[in-house]
Amino acid sequence: SDAVRSMFTLSSGADKAGSAPEVAIRQILKACQYYEEKVVGKDAQFGPGARLVKELAKEVRKEALILEQAQRDSDDAHQTMGQVLESYVDVFNDPEALLQDLSLALNPDQDVEDFQNVVLTPAILREAITAFAKRVVSLQGDRAALQA
Repeated sequence: SDAVRSMFTLSSGADKAGSAPEVAIRQILKACQYYEEKVVGKDAQFGPGARLVKELAKEVRKEALILEQAQRDSDDAHQTMGQVLESYVDVFNDPEALLQDLSLALNPDQDVEDFQNVVLTPAILREAITAFAKRVVSLQGDRAALQA
């Protein structure tokens, strides 16, 4: 019927990025509800088929709800990662300059041009900070030895 076909037609909002899965899940839930309501009290008229339709609709609804929760969890994870990225950018406003400062502190003879195409990854940043921390500890030991 046209009513059933229209339930499966995605709205114009589904064309927007990221909205299609959400719309599709809602449409599946609507279709399940439609078929469950259609066979309510009609076991005598349709026999075991009505019961099977109800059971199938309930199973599909259950799976759709699991998908809907997974979508919400995924959205939450993306939002968290976005916040982490924003925090990273806020703290390290100019990450290349930070890496350059750390590296030049460790290797004063290094040429500044070496940093022009450096992609700062968390691993590179960790390596630079770890090396810098070791250098600080070494200098503190040298200073203590000189003072003794």
